[in-house]
Amino acid sequence: MDNTHPTIKPATGLLIFALSSGFVSLFFDLSVLLSISLPLFILLLWILSFANGSRACWWLLPILVGSLTSSLYATHYAFTRLDNSVQGKDIDIKGEVASLPVITGKVTRFDFDASQLESGGQIGRIRLSWHGAPDLKVGEPWALTVRLRLPHGFSSSGAFDYEAWILRQGIQATGYVKSGSILNEPIPWGYCIHQLREHLRQWLWFTVSNANRGLFTALLLGDKSAISAEQWNVFNQTGTTHLMVISGLHIGLMAWLGLSLAAILGKLGVIPLRRLPLPMIKALTGVLFAFCYALLAGFSVPVQRALVMTFAALLSPLMGIRASPITLWLLALATVLAFDPLAITSNGFWYSFIAVLALLFGMVGRREKPGWRVKVFKPRNYSAPFI
Repeated sequence: MDNTHPTIKPATGLLIFALSSGFVSLFFDLSVLLSISLPLFILLLWILSFANGSRACWWLLPILVGSLTSSLYATHYAFTRLDNSVQGKDIDIKGEVASLPVITGKVTRFDFDASQLESGGQIGRIRLSWHGAPDLKVGEPWALTVRLRLPHGFSSSGAFDYEAWILRQGIQATGYVKSGSILNEPIPWGYCIHQLREHLRQWLWFTVSNANRGLFTALLLGDKSAISAEQWNVFNQTGTTHLMVISGLHIGLMAWLGLSLAAILGKLGVIPLRRLPLPMIKALTGVLFAFCYALLAGFSVPVQRALVMTFAALLSPLMGIRASPITLWLLALATVLAFDPLAITSNGFWYSFIAVLALLFGMVGRREKPGWRVKVFKPRNYSAPFI
């Protein structure tokens, strides 16, 4: 690279950012992240001021940005976490039901957006259990008396990190409801998507047979609560459990459906191709289909990862980004970690990106002469075009 432009390649910068953000999230605790936020920010400003004068500054830039992203994420968590003074006490809160209620026996589990404390403070989103709960609807405003606690998980190496998992869901605290009364207030418009999901779930429960309603609600809405233990056992034995988890496969199918529909309408002359080129219409339609399906599926963390990768693949050509597939993969990886540094603690994160990387390595053709690794893992008669 020319020394007059001491920058680094985009793929290298994305990789360094992802590694630094993941390393900081995995190995530094909350107190360390809080203490380094301000020094990192000051150092970043200094680097930006002198970036044109030193090549080393450009290599430090993605490291600092990745580390600062994780530290700011931890700082936000520290300022929004539940106050220790209200743990284990009965407190009165007001807010709205924020998720599809899951009924197991006599216990109803749901997320709740607590917008107001009796003392005037704020909490955020909490996860509640209610024994003998009434019929709850998404978006309904309630006044509840609850008992809350901070989420805690096992600290043993290799154990499931429950605290990181529930934090990735945006949950500030967990607890149970002691009593509650519905409020005579309008449902906020922000819950319209959740209300649509609720209507679709009710429609499926009334139109689909008992044996299949759990499968349809899982595939369409991401709600796996109605799948029986026997069905889960069959999925585990056949290795098809991943089909019930809304991820890249489902998002990709919806994007392909949008691309195919736009192509058919273009050939039929329905779309005015003189004003908009067909590749742009196909990409935008695929993105729209994938995004709408992601909203219906609950917009969970795996869905967000798949949606970011879909957007990167479909929209980058429209934005003039002529990048290799591995660069797009790194772009999706960096974007996910920028919005959620703790995603690196999820097994699904590793499964998703490693699987896609393996597909890229095995299925994407190369113009240059393949090395010994490609010769070993790819058939000799394979000649796919480079994309």
